[in-house]
Amino acid sequence: MRLRKSLRSATDAPIILLGLLALCAPMEAASAARFTGKIAGLVKSPGGVVQMGATVQLLNRFEKPVMRAITDEHGAFLFDLLSPESYTVRVSLASFVPAMRTNIQIGPGAERFLAIQLASLFSSIEIFYAPPPGSFLMSEDWRSALRGSLATRPILRALPSWDPNPPGRGPQAAKIFSDMRGMVTLSSGDTATNFSWGTQTDLGTAFAVGTSVMKRSQLQFSGNLGYGLASGIPAAGFRTTYQRTIDSVPGFDAPNPQLSLTVRQLFFPMRAGQNVPEASSGAPLLRTISATFADRWQLNDRLLLEYGASMDSVQFFERLNYISPFARATWDGKSIGKVQMAFSSGFPPVDLLIRGQGEDADMQRQVSGLALFPKITRVNGTTRAQRVENFELGYTKKLGSGEVFAAGYREGVSNAGLAVVGAPMNLLGSELVPDLASNASIFNIGGYYRNGYLVGWTQYLPGDWRLSTGFGTGGVLRTDQRALELSDNTKADADAIRKGVYQQAKNFASIRLSGVLPRVGTRLYSSYLWTDYRALTPFHTSLTSQGLAEAGLNIGIKQPIPGFLGLPGRLEINAEMRNMLAQGYVPVTTSTGQTMWLIPTPKQVRGGLSFIF
Repeated sequence: MRLRKSLRSATDAPIILLGLLALCAPMEAASAARFTGKIAGLVKSPGGVVQMGATVQLLNRFEKPVMRAITDEHGAFLFDLLSPESYTVRVSLASFVPAMRTNIQIGPGAERFLAIQLASLFSSIEIFYAPPPGSFLMSEDWRSALRGSLATRPILRALPSWDPNPPGRGPQAAKIFSDMRGMVTLSSGDTATNFSWGTQTDLGTAFAVGTSVMKRSQLQFSGNLGYGLASGIPAAGFRTTYQRTIDSVPGFDAPNPQLSLTVRQLFFPMRAGQNVPEASSGAPLLRTISATFADRWQLNDRLLLEYGASMDSVQFFERLNYISPFARATWDGKSIGKVQMAFSSGFPPVDLLIRGQGEDADMQRQVSGLALFPKITRVNGTTRAQRVENFELGYTKKLGSGEVFAAGYREGVSNAGLAVVGAPMNLLGSELVPDLASNASIFNIGGYYRNGYLVGWTQYLPGDWRLSTGFGTGGVLRTDQRALELSDNTKADADAIRKGVYQQAKNFASIRLSGVLPRVGTRLYSSYLWTDYRALTPFHTSLTSQGLAEAGLNIGIKQPIPGFLGLPGRLEINAEMRNMLAQGYVPVTTSTGQTMWLIPTPKQVRGGLSFIF
């Protein structure tokens, strides 16, 4: 019996051993899965198409290969049972740039998912960190015990003064875009030509929309669409501006950079006798694109620095590329006065020249900046662009109820353009560029340098009125006689005009009156500048002084209409008249006996309707 029992025990021993091994195997696998990690991934193209057959290599921290996998038909791969370590993953596939990601940390029970995008230029790997399926440091039973204990249970109590949506954390804070504002303007009349000619033709629509992005940045988009009724010229322009607002510390303001991108396009009418390159067909097309960087830096409580630059590209038969830097420093001496130094080179610095008024000042600057095309001319069949180099020094000081101002400048202009009316195309066709909304043309008068100064006084009157008077001397272009006689041949006519116009210093005096009528809210503006009647020089655009009026008699009216038809915003009607007395027109008699006119500032009448919301 004992022998039989011993034999039976010996026979059952392997069976018991196998049973114990079968029980230990899942326990060992579970333990291995518990203390190892996984790396899984999905490989796609930029278009979202999964990539099968991509080679995925796994390397350890010593850059030695550990595993290798090939993506399946779903673009997926998996590395499991990985020891805790830092790994590197490399992915390669024909016709794509290889992708690599280093320092992928794997801990016990950790899982990492890689979103891999293979491209022909830049490939990328993005890591998603997933929590381990079960934490071995704290079980769910222990968490339940902690949550059920009175000693560890969190206590929440709503106080009577508690606000569930405090400032900065309520629904308003979650909005990406806020403080929306906008403006739409309908205008009609002659082309606006302050210091350049613009996209506003006979009939135009301009708009501007601004918003705050995450309460930290400002984004504005504006456009100008026009169509000339008289000339049939379509024109369009769009401008986008982004400004990041950086918090400042007391006594010091950090820079707040601004980036702008402006694109414009218009067609010119073809005229009889006008010579254009043979490769062109139809009406010539003018395209411009401008990328501008501008910044304001309050260095201390007295010194403000404004600077920037624009990169401009102009396409009109040929392509012209320019860089136009600008800067202005303002030192506020309090009781001593305010001193400004400014510099600009190239195209006019819109961000320094245009100043808006009221709450919609930013949108006014955006719309006004769109209406400023670079002035393009043609010389001997070659496209040229007017460029201005300007150095200025200005001073202002408040005295009682008024303000004294003074400014001096040194200005150099290359390829200056003047308006020409009645020019015979058979004689000067290759030297002229058509104007936008009239039968006028732009003629290259050449280059010149001029110095000037200005002193004046601004008196602040009751009712938001102000009266400014100024006197100074500046370089002007003029002719010897009231009319200019040209020579007998076609080529000499263009050269004779340039030779017959020369630079000379002349005195000038100006007066400006502006204000708001009480009750009705009508804003009025009028100015008059007197100088030599043969002066041909366009208006000098000052970067430091606003006391200089434009040439001739100018009148502007703006009438707000609040609560129009129950609309949430406000409506404004405006009218503008420039050089009403047509001063500065110089007649030129050609070799054929025809008479044309050189015009520095054309007579213009415009009207418009603006809706601001």
